[in-house]
Amino acid sequence: MGVIKNYRQIREYKKCLDHIVHEWNMTVSDNDMKQLVSRGDYYKLVRAIVDSLPDKEKIKEAETLLAAVVNNELLPEVHFQWLHDSDRIACFSLYYIMFHPAKNKSNITSNGCTISDFSKKPAMKNDEIDMITRDDYVDAIMQYVDETKLPLTDKVKYLSEMQKYWRKEYNTHPQPFDWLNKKSEEDIQWAWDYMVKNLVHFPLRPINNYQRWQFIEAAFYTLPERDLTEMISIITRNKKRMSKKDQQESDIHNLGVVGFQIDSESLDYKSKFLKEMRNAWAQKNWRERNRTGQKKEKVPKLDGVTLKKLNQIQQETGEGINDIISRLVEEELSHYERKKLWSH
Repeated sequence: MGVIKNYRQIREYKKCLDHIVHEWNMTVSDNDMKQLVSRGDYYKLVRAIVDSLPDKEKIKEAETLLAAVVNNELLPEVHFQWLHDSDRIACFSLYYIMFHPAKNKSNITSNGCTISDFSKKPAMKNDEIDMITRDDYVDAIMQYVDETKLPLTDKVKYLSEMQKYWRKEYNTHPQPFDWLNKKSEEDIQWAWDYMVKNLVHFPLRPINNYQRWQFIEAAFYTLPERDLTEMISIITRNKKRMSKKDQQESDIHNLGVVGFQIDSESLDYKSKFLKEMRNAWAQKNWRERNRTGQKKEKVPKLDGVTLKKLNQIQQETGEGINDIISRLVEEELSHYERKKLWSH
């Protein structure tokens, strides 16, 4: 079964229809199934099947039974309400069910692709899946949970674990890519390419730049742990792809950068990955400035300690020193203006 658009509108009647087909062994024609689009379509089909029973008593029994099926086998929508809080949460949750599925396998498919238990690579792969809005994500999650063969208590626990996972990741990395311009298509494409190169999986293809940014964040938050041997292998492989000149430039630059320390036990895996990614971004900017022959910036006369700190910020962010000073001045001025406003 494919992921259904506007699923929440039809979930009760779809549950009734599934019960009729699988438990009552009643056949629904392919033609009838193709006509099912809206809530009204599902209602009419279920109503017609129930009304076709031989007598009023059987019809009443069927109505009571189907009402019980809906009440006992579908979670109330309130359990999914937190997924509507933001696009980030909804998109993260979609990635969560692909990388952290419920214990049993689901029958949900999309164009022949199944969401199932898979540790690192999600089994759900579809380049043109019709999910664009926050509601689309939540509908897909709701359908997945509904069709997972687990007791309601376990479904509640699964959603609770998902929320707990999000809370931990969000509070650890509230803005993991704040050094990128999320309105810049070039920056976002670089981040996407970097993550793909480092074996981060994007099972869904974005429809626009905004969704690409959502997928980048969601993929980072659900990034599976890798051991250090695998991380060293990825870094070594990527370095081999560079030209000799780029390798030399990278090595020289890394001498002055607070680099990615593979043996650092003080950072978790995602922090290590993020640090390496940020350093790669700074190296890219550093190489580009060298290749374009930009003249060395004239830096205002500063004491040694302050200049050292500015150099560190430059190495971390890839910004020019004068750009950093301008940005800091703007931030301080903005802070002063706000303080002045509230002092009256």
